[in-house]
Amino acid sequence: MTGDTLHMNDVEVFSASMQPGFFRPGDVMISLRNLNAVLVFNQDDWRLKYLSIGKVIRHHDPDFVDGNTISIFDNFQLGGREDGMQSRIIVEDARTGETRVVFSGNPERQFYTEILGKHQRLPNGNQLLIEAQAGRIIEVDTEGRLVWELNNLIEPGTLAAVTDAIRLPASL
Repeated sequence: MTGDTLHMNDVEVFSASMQPGFFRPGDVMISLRNLNAVLVFNQDDWRLKYLSIGKVIRHHDPDFVDGNTISIFDNFQLGGREDGMQSRIIVEDARTGETRVVFSGNPERQFYTEILGKHQRLPNGNQLLIEAQAGRIIEVDTEGRLVWELNNLIEPGTLAAVTDAIRLPASL
């Protein structure tokens, strides 16, 4: 690795509105992309509560799912789309350290962004995914099936990058 060694790309605080478990309200999660590490510490005493290292490759956007679980947008930067590599969404249980892939691209359903990328778990369990470099936003259901997609077409044949998207509640 060269350059920006730590590359902190996200900070998230465990909300008091979430059901606590291993994680508690006020715990802080930090994403260090170039170290392939996500860590959680207690902001009261600054003690490290959880460290996940080497389970994802140059990731982005870790989120607390609940009091025991985090999800991570794993760029999975081992090669590139032309090599068959695909980005994926990983869910990790902090109590056991076990991970599982909840969504991944494949040769028939491409999903890869070398950098950036975000995800949002929706109230119905679906995922809103930002494939940043491809200029694409997709929603997939709990089985990984495409619900809809938006391609950021700025002129015929040209897609522009998308760095963020969020699903707003219908009440807004």
